[in-house]
Amino acid sequence: MLDQDSACMTGPDRTSKLDALIRLLDDNSPVVRNAVTLELASYGPGLGEDLQRLAHQPDETGWKLLGRITGPVHRRRLRLAWPHWMNIQDDQARLERALTLLAEFQNGPRQRPPLGRLLDLFAAEYRDRPGEKSPESLAAFLFREKGMQGDRNGTYHADSSNLVHVIESGRGLPISLVCIYLLVGGRAGLNIHACNWPRHFLARFRDEAGRLFIVDPANEGAVVDGETFLSMQGTSREAAEAVLTFEVDAATIVTRILGNLVRAYRNEDDEDNCLLAVDLLRDMESRLITGALC
Repeated sequence: MLDQDSACMTGPDRTSKLDALIRLLDDNSPVVRNAVTLELASYGPGLGEDLQRLAHQPDETGWKLLGRITGPVHRRRLRLAWPHWMNIQDDQARLERALTLLAEFQNGPRQRPPLGRLLDLFAAEYRDRPGEKSPESLAAFLFREKGMQGDRNGTYHADSSNLVHVIESGRGLPISLVCIYLLVGGRAGLNIHACNWPRHFLARFRDEAGRLFIVDPANEGAVVDGETFLSMQGTSREAAEAVLTFEVDAATIVTRILGNLVRAYRNEDDEDNCLLAVDLLRDMESRLITGALC
């Protein structure tokens, strides 16, 4: 390894050294791995921008290793920034800010477009399309035309809760798809709400006559009228109607997403990130119980 401090290097020397370090990520030797980890840590918070300038980007395995190496920095950043979204007055803005923080944390050193920009692009493309603008046409646009789909592999993955990754890959958990639907819909002036349906997050809206409709983003944005949906619930109809019409706020959505992240990080044997998600989840649950989030 070069003995020059990476933080003091600039220009081509810094980039050249980083390129050499990234190539060493494939080395299975613990000694080499430890040395590479120490060297990369010396790049500090600017590592993400430095990586973006490389001609040869890391592969998926390399990105995962880089995420582990820079994990302490990004966990610390998330803990410091996390409480501030709760002070935002507008509930949809609160939701977007919380999901933005989680996406930035999960992206780690990987430079990806900001969540807000990706949502803006979706909304602009939707508004420019001919035809009536409605919750139903937006569902068709996002989940059929753009191909956003539910992650059907049956296993929780952390990336399935990262809205930036979900938009780029076109795959995510139902709750992630609902959040994209809500946030793009808000930009288009549409009144769409979340449904905290057990084990399968849904969305709902009412037409001009006040009739209830249910949207399943994970099923190609299928839209069914509320009466038909409720008739399928049998003796549970009354309880189902209460769940469907209950107002679900940003705090409730974020709490459920954190629960998904806890399970995902546990499945991925990522103890540090799992503990972080557990801490954030417990804090959210405590705030909801005491009414500190309202």
